[in-house]
Order: sequence, then structure tokens, then C-alpha cells
Amino acid sequence: MSGSRLTISRKISLGGVIVGFCAAAASPALADAAEKDVAGKPQPPEVVAVPPAPPPPPPVPIMLQRSERGSRASGSMDGAPVVLDVTVMKGRERLLADSLTVGGRSGASLNRSKSQYGGPCPGDDESSRSMRSLNESLRLNIYPSRNRDSDPESFRVSLSVQSPWGDCASQGSNSLGIERNLALNPGQSQVLEGPDGLTLRISRRK
Repeated sequence: MSGSRLTISRKISLGGVIVGFCAAAASPALADAAEKDVAGKPQPPEVVAVPPAPPPPPPVPIMLQRSERGSRASGSMDGAPVVLDVTVMKGRERLLADSLTVGGRSGASLNRSKSQYGGPCPGDDESSRSMRSLNESLRLNIYPSRNRDSDPESFRVSLSVQSPWGDCASQGSNSLGIERNLALNPGQSQVLEGPDGLTLRISRRK
């Protein structure tokens, strides 16, 4: 294709200035060479304006509420359980030696009973002797006091003891009891006294 000419016109952006470029080639081969020469030149990166990031919002104040009940160092009744060692005496006779655990809003109870043959009475036949028995019972209840914000923590204690009373001529039962509120810190002990030599000793473990 002699005699034919191809005119190439291209615009190149250099530093933001549009430059016109026009090349004339006598053949398609020269036109392709011109295109490759233009495409091979490195183009400057396009600058994009980025707006600055907005400042962070101010911190939101947080209101903290302090619970006096949960901050007590002695071990609150609302949390860790409390172990109480108890001993019940009637004169020199020990009726009970045990431990009870009081935790949260729940108390503790202990019940013990004993029934045994009481022996013959004068004039009794075999049938009546087989029915005669001696009954003893003990009931102990310990609950957290309603005043749960007290310091030291307090407990409601109720003790009831029933034992046989009298002889063959006049038989019955004797009831003794202790009801009291007491306050105990960890490691402390108290002795509650009732009628007829009945005592209750309560010790709170550390």
C-alpha cells in the first residue's frame, strides 16, 4: 500500500496539561510503532484529593453504681456460703455437734430424733411393755436475718429439744427451746443459754 499515509492523533496528560500529539506514518507499521512508543512512556499518577477524617466523637460518660452489700470484706451472705459449727449441750450431756452451711438467701435446718424401749413399769403385761417407748427429738434452724445490710451479719436461730419426762406413774415429754438473733463476724463464737441447762454454741468459720 505505497503512497498511503495514516495520521495518528493522541492527547497525553502530563502534569495536568493536555498535550496534543499528532504523528503521520507512511504505513500501518509506522503507526503501530508510534502507538507503542506513546504507550511505553510512564504516565504520572493521578492525584485524588482525600478529605481529612472527621474527629472522633467525645467519650460518653459511664455512671457506676456502687453496691454496699457486695463490697463487704467479711464475705457477704449474698455470695460465698457461711459455715457455722454448732454444739448443743444439756447440762453435761452433749446432744449435738455438727456444722451447717448457710448460703445466699437460704438457711439450714437439722432434725434428729431417737425412739427406744423404756423398760417395764410395775403391773405392766407383755403387750403394754412392748408398746412403751422413750422419744427424744432435736430441731435446729438457722437463717440469715432480714436485716441483710447489718455488719457484722446476723442470723436467726431457733432450737427445740424434746425429751421424755416423768416415771411410770406419770409420763410425758419436756420441751426446751431457744430463739434468738445473733451477729457473727468470721472467726467469732457465741453461746446462747436456754432453760434447764440447755446451751447452744455457734462458731462462724473464717
